[in-house]
Amino acid sequence: MRGALLARIGLAAVACIALAWPATASSQATDEPTLTLTACENFENFRFTLAGLPPNTPTTLTLQLDDEPFGTGQVLTNANGGYFFVLGVDRPATWTVTIEWAGGTLQESLHVDCSPAEPTSKRECKNGGWRTFPQFKNQGQCLAFVQRGPR
Repeated sequence: MRGALLARIGLAAVACIALAWPATASSQATDEPTLTLTACENFENFRFTLAGLPPNTPTTLTLQLDDEPFGTGQVLTNANGGYFFVLGVDRPATWTVTIEWAGGTLQESLHVDCSPAEPTSKRECKNGGWRTFPQFKNQGQCLAFVQRGPR
């Protein structure tokens, strides 16, 4: 079910991303294709970026979540020879991305844990410090957490 959903949503997302990805001065492929995985940059997400293939290269994209299949789909690179996906995450997990094309395979894994940091001292909550912890609405909540610990 997740794989079929990913294929339907993913292909539409890639089409939108490919159209929205800005053109560069050169759309030539680089010497070596790259696959980059990042996490928790904006909100709770996991992002992977493919770059350096020729434009319109057919690829097979396979995702695994904690060593279990998550989805597979066929994706063409955009005019710049790449694409990217951003997926929301709801728990700590290890993602593995595999991209295959006629000239090779790239595979990378990344453990993603976007859990917010927790204060360990009352000092971290004072003088506006509570604002660095998005789970608290005010200083009092932050101080109470430090005093009692996680629930």
